[in-house]
Amino acid sequence: MPEGTQVNVFDLNAMNVIDDTVATRREAALALGRINDPQGYEALIEALFDPHQEVWHGARTALCQIGGREVEAELRDFQPRGFAAFAVKEKLRKLLTRS
Repeated sequence: MPEGTQVNVFDLNAMNVIDDTVATRREAALALGRINDPQGYEALIEALFDPHQEVWHGARTALCQIGGREVEAELRDFQPRGFAAFAVKEKLRKLLTRS
């Protein structure tokens, strides 16, 4: 990364610039869950669509930790493919802003 480049710490896609390993992106998602800062919610929702199962599973775990049973129920059978997966985004946004 070029010197002086700023990265939004809540942007998991930016992790590709810093370190493109799947394990690092997964751990970043889990860390956002532990931090539980609303600025990180959107990054976690987007991480549900990461091409690597380990990353979207980490994001799912973090979102369930943040949002409790309602979010867990919404994501119970989540798979990041198909039209239904995109419908989940809006539901999660609504649930997390109520939390």
